Amino acid sequence: MQWVSELCQSINYVETRDDVAEDKIGYQGISNGSIWAPIFLALEPRLKVGLVHLGGLLVVPIHDTPFPPEIDALHYAPHVTQPVLMMNGRNDAIFPYENAQAPLFRLLGTPAQNKEHKTYPSGHSSSEWQNELIKESLKWLDEWLGAVSK
Repeated sequence: MQWVSELCQSINYVETRDDVAEDKIGYQGISNGSIWAPIFLALEPRLKVGLVHLGGLLVVPIHDTPFPPEIDALHYAPHVTQPVLMMNGRNDAIFPYENAQAPLFRLLGTPAQNKEHKTYPSGHSSSEWQNELIKESLKWLDEWLGAVSK
C-alpha cells in the first residue's frame, strides 16, 4: 500500500510542473512492475493509460505465503477502466499464457475495444521483439494520449 501512496505523491508532484501534461499520465510496468499495474490503475484515476509488458497475474509462487487479498491484482483488475496494452512472450514461464496472461486480460474492466493483448514467440524476454514493443507502445500512447508535439 506504501507503493500506491508513493505513486499518488509522485503524480501530485508531476501535476505541479509546467512541462508535463497532467491529463496525459500513463503507467508502464515491465515484469515485476506489471504485477502492480492493476492495483495502480484501479486506485489512481489520474493514470489515463496502461502498458503491461511481460506480465500477468502472479501464479508462480515467489514467496512462502501467497499475497494477501489487499495486494492481489486479481481483486483490482475488474476495476481497471483505462485503455491497456499487454505485450507478452507466448511461452513465458513466469507469466504463463493460459493461467496468468489471458486471465488478467479477461478480468480487466477496460471495455473490450480499449484493450489489446499481443503475444510474441518468446519467453520472459522481449529481446527478440524489442523494436516491436517500442513501436506498439508509442503507437498506443499516441492513440490514447495524443501525439507528442513541441
